[in-house]
Amino acid sequence: MTKMKNFRPTLHSLFIFFAFFLSGCGGTYKSQFIFNEKFIENKPVKGEKCFDAAVLLSLGLENSIPCLKDIVANINSTVTSFSSNDMGAELKAQRKRGGFVQGGGGEELSVNLIKIDCNRTFVTVTTKTGFRGGMNMIPWSCFVVDKLVQKTKNQALRAKENCPGIKK
Repeated sequence: MTKMKNFRPTLHSLFIFFAFFLSGCGGTYKSQFIFNEKFIENKPVKGEKCFDAAVLLSLGLENSIPCLKDIVANINSTVTSFSSNDMGAELKAQRKRGGFVQGGGGEELSVNLIKIDCNRTFVTVTTKTGFRGGMNMIPWSCFVVDKLVQKTKNQALRAKENCPGIKK
């Protein structure tokens, strides 16, 4: 009867294991974008691979939040936390696990809204993916920002009429 050799993982096999294990992980929880006056209203700025995106919406904070929640719901996500005050809001959501049509699900979205004035809101969206189902996970940040711009254009025109001190 032959004896089984003790298996000792080599550095090479450990590297391959961890490279495979972490291959589905990507994205970020914190946006690289910080508001400055160089942002152009309703023109999204997108990070590498769309894990991070930002836009200066021509819509007030109060009107931006319902639009955002609607978009998050439409990409099959559940809001896991939401907080807001007079100066901004923060929303965290996780996509439900699904099939291959809209990715594997499980992606974590983090959205920060900062009130600039009564008719402008700076929005950052980040996507974090994990290992479980990582091969089918999609960075949703650019998609969310693009949909926000589309959804808020008509509302922005109406909102400017009700914003004192803003030139039309």
